[in-house]
Amino acid sequence: MDIYKTLKGFISKEAINHICFRYYNKYNPLAVKPLNKTPMWFKQMTCDCCFTPLDSIGRHNRYYLCKIQEFEKLTPRQYQFNYDYYNNPNEIRINYDTSPYSYNGFVYCYKIDQLSPRSYSTWFCSRQCALNAAKKMNALAFYYDEEEQSVAFITPHIVEINRAIHESDYTPLLMMDWGEHNWFQKLSDYKDLSLYGFDTSYPTFSTRLCNVVKPSVRLLNGYKRLVLDPDFQKDFWGSNGAAISNHINNSLPNFMNHVDVDFGRRLMIEWFITNKNEDFIGFIHLTCMSNAFPYKWVVEFGLVKEYRGKKIMKTVLRGILNWAKNNGCDKIYAISEEHNHPAHALFNNLPFNVTENRTHMSDQFGGFRPMRNYIVNL
Repeated sequence: MDIYKTLKGFISKEAINHICFRYYNKYNPLAVKPLNKTPMWFKQMTCDCCFTPLDSIGRHNRYYLCKIQEFEKLTPRQYQFNYDYYNNPNEIRINYDTSPYSYNGFVYCYKIDQLSPRSYSTWFCSRQCALNAAKKMNALAFYYDEEEQSVAFITPHIVEINRAIHESDYTPLLMMDWGEHNWFQKLSDYKDLSLYGFDTSYPTFSTRLCNVVKPSVRLLNGYKRLVLDPDFQKDFWGSNGAAISNHINNSLPNFMNHVDVDFGRRLMIEWFITNKNEDFIGFIHLTCMSNAFPYKWVVEFGLVKEYRGKKIMKTVLRGILNWAKNNGCDKIYAISEEHNHPAHALFNNLPFNVTENRTHMSDQFGGFRPMRNYIVNL
């Protein structure tokens, strides 16, 4: 790795400071204690590429992905001829020259999009997964290399670059001018997650009245009929019409793909509800409100009209909330239309500490209107 010390000075101090302030993130995972020996799904982080549960999170496996706005692969002569352009101190530019180590070397020139909303921080289980994400997002993945005591970065072209300089494929490029004092996260931010276990089996259960199951293609048409029903749309979204139906029809082709991915990433859990003949009669899901705040969850549900008023959702909702509590969730949020009185009764009669707030809210379908929100403390 000594050859990387030649990188000293290849990125300006102005660019370093801009990255530090632009992408600084004070994310601090909530301190949690195990409720019991059951693996706690809600308190576990996973690799953002392959969804493998992580033993721990911290500076050693946290990456910051910055969107590439411009990329050019130049010959050394082209680079020298336009040197001032590719070293503009007012832009975040990174230039990596492989020509000193390769007979036919190139200069890889990157300009980072300073205003990209897609730049974010996350965790990966390996450099291979970081590279896969960098390729998918067309981004540079920065992290702190504990062994070299330097910030390192992985580019979508890292394998090509390393072969040119005779290094192993996934060896990250070090930035020797950008040390620990410039990095976003301290070693003390490490958090051990191994006590939460690695159980990722999809939770299901049955009651005397119904089954709560993982969604399947066989049941998808029943789900489609329910969410396209105008009366259901009015209760669920506060409105009905072409805009909502188009939104549903556009999302359904990818529905099943998202079930496993969102479950693996701890972003959402979707269940279908069936009767004892295994016919679709409803759904319920828990959704993470924001990727940046991964412990804030919302519950939403719906039942086919013929099965309402039979205490099915009362039983299912309590079963789901008990499972969430046993798996590390402390609080669930819910929103209900003002006219949906059965939903109000359902939340106010839960065997938990429930806070109801009357408010006005707005969304893309129902506009500004009176609603009720609930906080269920588990």
